[in-house]
Amino acid sequence: MLKKLLKAFGVILGLFFVLIIGAAIFSPEKVPESQTLFTQQLNEFRTTAKDVEESANQIQIKKLEAMYDSFINENREVKDWYAEVVSISESDDGSILIKTTYEGDQHDSYLDYAQLFNLIIEKEHGVKALGHLKQGDDIFFSGSLGEEMSITFSGSLEQPEYYFKPKSVKLALDGQTIDL
Repeated sequence: MLKKLLKAFGVILGLFFVLIIGAAIFSPEKVPESQTLFTQQLNEFRTTAKDVEESANQIQIKKLEAMYDSFINENREVKDWYAEVVSISESDDGSILIKTTYEGDQHDSYLDYAQLFNLIIEKEHGVKALGHLKQGDDIFFSGSLGEEMSITFSGSLEQPEYYFKPKSVKLALDGQTIDL
């Protein structure tokens, strides 16, 4: 009996340890409430889309696509949204493109789906301040997202992608704001 209790205690202790490590790595404190809400709404559309596609009802599919299009292309002002740098490149005109991704809540069922934010930085002081970024760095951006750029409905649903010029960025949530 004692062995069973010790084994159960060990399992519980192990799970607790995993939760603590997970909370430290995937801290939701980085992500503002508006971004969390956006991700939750996106996941609701994903769930509904699966159900509607299985029903094979073209009328419902068209309605859902229209509702989703309205949601995803809303001219959304964002403040301090979080993403992780995937890559950075320079164009001929001296501007840089910072490709970023946000994987969403680590507990959601759409963990394989990401949100892609491509930040176009044109101003020289922004290029100088951000040109050192590398894959895995955190970035927080503010501005107007504008339209989602995927070609297909399924692409937009699985990995919405935005190209835009942020108004400002930070390299840490409590860090210095770089106005662009």
